[in-house]
Amino acid sequence: MAELRFSSAFPGGNGRLRAWHPEAATAEVEITPDAGGEDKPFLQWFYFRLWGEPGQRVKVRLVNAGDAAYPRGWEDYAVVLRHGPQGWHRHPTTYAEGVLSWEAPLEGGWVDCAYFVPHDQPHIDNLLAWASAQGAARHCWAVSCDGRPVEGLRIGKPGGTPIWVIARQHPGETMASWASEGLIRALLDPTRESSQRLRESFEFHIVPNMNPDGAAKGYLRTNAAGTNLNRAWQDPEGLSAPEVAGIWQAMANSGVALFLDLHGDEALPYVFTAGCEGVPGFGDGEAGARWAARQQRFRDHLEALNPAYQQRYGYPVAPPGRANLTMATAAVAHRFHCPAFTLEMPFKDDRNHPDPQEGWSPARSQALGADLLPAILQTFEAENP
Repeated sequence: MAELRFSSAFPGGNGRLRAWHPEAATAEVEITPDAGGEDKPFLQWFYFRLWGEPGQRVKVRLVNAGDAAYPRGWEDYAVVLRHGPQGWHRHPTTYAEGVLSWEAPLEGGWVDCAYFVPHDQPHIDNLLAWASAQGAARHCWAVSCDGRPVEGLRIGKPGGTPIWVIARQHPGETMASWASEGLIRALLDPTRESSQRLRESFEFHIVPNMNPDGAAKGYLRTNAAGTNLNRAWQDPEGLSAPEVAGIWQAMANSGVALFLDLHGDEALPYVFTAGCEGVPGFGDGEAGARWAARQQRFRDHLEALNPAYQQRYGYPVAPPGRANLTMATAAVAHRFHCPAFTLEMPFKDDRNHPDPQEGWSPARSQALGADLLPAILQTFEAENP
C-alpha cells in the first residue's frame, strides 16, 4: 500500500501523522496535548481519519499513548471505528510499551478512529433547535474564551424547583453530551408521564456542552485558555473560565435544588456517582441529615431504575469537611446545601454488564440520561407524598 492520507483538521479532531511505513502498512500517530495542564500536559482524546486503497488494512500505532493523562485507560480498551457501510463500533486494541495499536480496515477507502463516539457542535445545534421546537427555551449563559456560546435549555415550570444538569466540562468526555441528549429527549417526550409531572413542578437548566472551545479543538480536559473547568469553581474569572463564571451567576439567580455534573472516567469500567460527603455541613444536624438522606434516595432510585448504575465501585469518599471546593459538585453543594453529584460513565465497557460489540456506547449513555428523570422525581416525591 503506497499512499495514505491523514487528517484531524475537523471539529473535535486530534492526532498528527508522525510517520507512514508503506511496506508494513503502518501509520504512527501522535496525540496532541491540550493547552495548559497540571502536573503534565493532558492528552488522551483522539479523533482522526485515514484514506487509502479500499479493502486494505492499516496498522495504527498511537506512539505517545504512554504519556496519556490516564495510561490505565488503555487497559481492556477497545477503540471506536467508522468505515465503509459501518457506523461507529468497537474494535480491539493492544497496549504495550507505551504504544496503543490496532488494525483499521479501509472499507470504502477510509476509516475514522476515535477514543469515544464524537458528539460535535452541529449535532448539539440540531438538538437545541429540536428542543426549542418542542417548547423548550434555548438560552446562552456564557461566551467562551474564543467567543463560542455556552448554550443550553430551560425546560419546565418557570420559577419551579430548580434542577441543574451540566455536561462535558472536560471536552473529551463525549458520553456526557450523549447522556444529556437522552435526558433532554426524555424530558420533552409527551408520552412519558413522569416527564410531564416534572415539567409541571420543576425547572430544568441543562447545558449539553460546558466547554465548546475544548470540544472544537479536540482537547481532553481544558478550555482554550488551558483551564480545567472542573477546578475553577472558586475563582472562575481569575482562572480564565468564563464558561463557569456565566453558569455560576445563572445558578445564583435561579437557586439549585439538585445538581448533576456529567462526566466520563478513562480508567474505571463502571457507572457511578461522587457526591458531597466531604462538603462542610453535610450530614450535620437536622438540615444536614435531610440533605444526606436526599442524596442517598437519589442514588437508590437510580440504581433501581438503570442496570448500569451501581454504588459499590467509584472514587474514594472525601473526609468530612475536606471536599475540594474548586470542583463543581462540591462548590454547588456547599453554596446551595443541596444534593450534588458527579456522574461518571466509562470509556471502556461496563464490567457488570459487558457488551463486546458496543462497550459503553452513546445509546447506553442516552438511556442513563433518561433514567435520571424518574430518579429525580421519586427523590422529591418521597418528601411530599
